[in-house]
Amino acid sequence: MVIVVSLILVIAAALLYLGFYRRITRHLRETHNQLAITHIQLKDASKRAEAADRMKTALLQNMNADINEPLNSVAGFAQLIVEANASTTAEERAEYYKQLSSSTAKMLDIVGNVLEDIQHV
Repeated sequence: MVIVVSLILVIAAALLYLGFYRRITRHLRETHNQLAITHIQLKDASKRAEAADRMKTALLQNMNADINEPLNSVAGFAQLIVEANASTTAEERAEYYKQLSSSTAKMLDIVGNVLEDIQHV
């Protein structure tokens, strides 16, 4: 009789262990699958961040080149206006103002386009 009870206890313990083992194994498998999904999501997010960084760098480089020309023009014509003396004709000064106005408008247009593009990102 003692052997039968001992055998029943051993079988019950084995069944409890087997159930525990299955639950732990299932939990580990689910955790592993979730980690794999998270890893894929992180790789995707990293690629998108790198692409955004490259786009930002290209935008800043292009913006720098696009803004430098009208900005230098504004500075140059403003300096000509400041240095204008009695020998500068009204036509020359009018041309300086025209160029200054044109370059300012060009620069404002570039900055406006950049700001509009940023709002759509």
